[in-house]
Amino acid sequence: MDITLSTKKILIIEDDEHIAQIIANRLSAHGHHCEMAYDGSVALSKLCQQRYDLVSIDIMLPRIDGLELCKFIHENYPKTLIIVISALDTDEKKSIAYASGSDDFIAKPFNGKELLLKVEALFRRQALNQNDKAHVLNGTLLIHEHQKCITLHGEKVPLTPSEYLLLSTLAQHKKVVFSRDNLAQILWDNGLELADSRVVDSHIYHIRKKLALCDEKFKHTIKTVHGFGYTLHEI
Repeated sequence: MDITLSTKKILIIEDDEHIAQIIANRLSAHGHHCEMAYDGSVALSKLCQQRYDLVSIDIMLPRIDGLELCKFIHENYPKTLIIVISALDTDEKKSIAYASGSDDFIAKPFNGKELLLKVEALFRRQALNQNDKAHVLNGTLLIHEHQKCITLHGEKVPLTPSEYLLLSTLAQHKKVVFSRDNLAQILWDNGLELADSRVVDSHIYHIRKKLALCDEKFKHTIKTVHGFGYTLHEI
């Protein structure tokens, strides 16, 4: 599928004016409209007044922390993409950024070409998701029916066909409790395998484990209803 990217509206939240201008110059040169905010309070005001397609955010900002802004955008404007650009390049900070709603993370000092590639990749992925029927959980876990895959924070979760079918079934019927026999029958009806309750339990175990490897909190997405089966809900 050919995805043609249109001009996007981008807010650059960065207290270093020189770095903000570098980001703006790179993105503007490729047709995007960029605005800048040099502290968290000004950024929040802009975010409340208008909508942006993408926001780049430094973590260490005056007045309002960048991660707090991430949470605000993620909760109030889930269609706005977020890239964190920060010198705080540690696994812990990256994990916190992703948990706060960031779609990507770039370490300072950064390469302008890499930044542009990541921005364009996020826009293309978003366009594909809009053309694909996708079930969204917590804004970051996507069940793609057309592509038959699951992505978490934009990365494909390596599920087997049986695991994909079980998770997608639960995702399409959130809060519905499926018995183990129900899920085993679904696998059989779709020509995948003849399963029993133990096989279903094994599949659920591996789904949880694979989700947790991508993001620890998602191991709680599938809940066990003791004595009956499983259900899925948003965290």
